[in-house]
Amino acid sequence: MWTVNKFTSISSGLMLVAIAVQRYIKVCRPFRSVMSIYSKRLAIILIIVVSMLLVVPSGFLYGVNDEFIENDGINITVYRCTVDLDIDRRYDVGYSVFLLFFCFAGILAISILYFLIMKAIYKQESFWKKKRSNQNMRKSEKKSNQKENEETSQSYKISENDQKQFENSNAIGEDSQSPNNCNDLNNTIGLVINGEQGSRFIKVFRRMIRKYKISVMFLIVTVLFAVSYFPRIIIMIMESADIDFWKTLTTRQYSFCLFLYRAYLLNNILNPVVYSVFDTSFKKECRSLCIRN
Repeated sequence: MWTVNKFTSISSGLMLVAIAVQRYIKVCRPFRSVMSIYSKRLAIILIIVVSMLLVVPSGFLYGVNDEFIENDGINITVYRCTVDLDIDRRYDVGYSVFLLFFCFAGILAISILYFLIMKAIYKQESFWKKKRSNQNMRKSEKKSNQKENEETSQSYKISENDQKQFENSNAIGEDSQSPNNCNDLNNTIGLVINGEQGSRFIKVFRRMIRKYKISVMFLIVTVLFAVSYFPRIIIMIMESADIDFWKTLTTRQYSFCLFLYRAYLLNNILNPVVYSVFDTSFKKECRSLCIRN
């Protein structure tokens, strides 16, 4: 069971790394070649092979140990799936430390990739928002100018004597749109944007979540995976270094450490919830499955 447990954990972690790489290529390198079906299948095969190689030592280090407990004159034999007592503890400690660094390296790589992804998404959303605001500003300016021209043409009847006066008024209107005045307008807009930096960030962040649901979903899944598996590996190192680790704990400490030790089960429980919130296709399939049943 230890070998199967570690295989599923390592393969899940490597799958999250592969997904992060695929998300990075799609968001940050959109004009380069994306992962083809062949490359995705090859990545899955490599994940399976690497996971099998990494769990081979656990087949030799872990086994079933029996412990005798005496309580009120009753002898109880307890069987625990843990480190084999006949194995040198240094091997198990070294293996656990290796898994810890492997897990830390995977979490670090995923964190860097998703940081670059979120940074690129934020830049893209900020750029398009500024572009849309500039376009709306030009449209409103154009409409206001057209309205002013219409009112002017309706209010005044242009004759030969006041033709020059009309041309001068148009010249003044054109001068009001000189580069200096445009610069003043841009400076004013810049001050307004800087004054509303917090609200702009919140709006851009909400738009990012709506537009890039899949990337945000996998980011949350990765965080849940790291939070649920990291404490387990630390406790594995502690129990490998001290054979009586569990015996020295109080009742509350034992319950807390056991909760952290089994916290990886929460990852399996919460993943479908995250998928149902962000992935509409997954939600539809679950709904249709429930309706059929």
